Amino acid sequence: MYNIDMHSNDFLGVGIVTCNRKDSFMRLFDEVNSNDIVDYISVVKNKEFDYGDYEPSLLADRSLKTTTQNVKEDVGVGYCKNICLKQLIEKKCKHIFLIEDDINIKNDDVFKYYIDTAKSFNL
Repeated sequence: MYNIDMHSNDFLGVGIVTCNRKDSFMRLFDEVNSNDIVDYISVVKNKEFDYGDYEPSLLADRSLKTTTQNVKEDVGVGYCKNICLKQLIEKKCKHIFLIEDDINIKNDDVFKYYIDTAKSFNL
C-alpha cells in the first residue's frame, strides 16, 4: 500500500458508486485497484439491478483494501456517496475521491497530481 507521506497517515481513499453498469464498474474498479497510490476503496451499489448482490467472487482476490455495501432501495447517488465518505473517513483517509461507475481513468498520475496540489496548500 502506498502512503502519500511515509511520515504520516495521509491515506488516499476512492469511493465508487455503481448502479446497473457491471462491465463499466469492473473496468473502473480494476483501474483504481491497480493504482499503487490508492490505499482504500469503498464500493457502494445503489439498488439491485442486473448483477444482483455482490458475490464473494465478484471482487475475490482483487483487493484486501476494499469495502463493499449494497443499498437495496433506490436512495440516489448522493446518499451512496455519503456512505463511501463515511467508510473512507473511518479508514482515516485524508484525501478522498468519489467517482461513479461510468468514469474512465485515462491517466493514473491524476490522483498523485491532486494530492500534491492539496499538500502544497496544506489541505
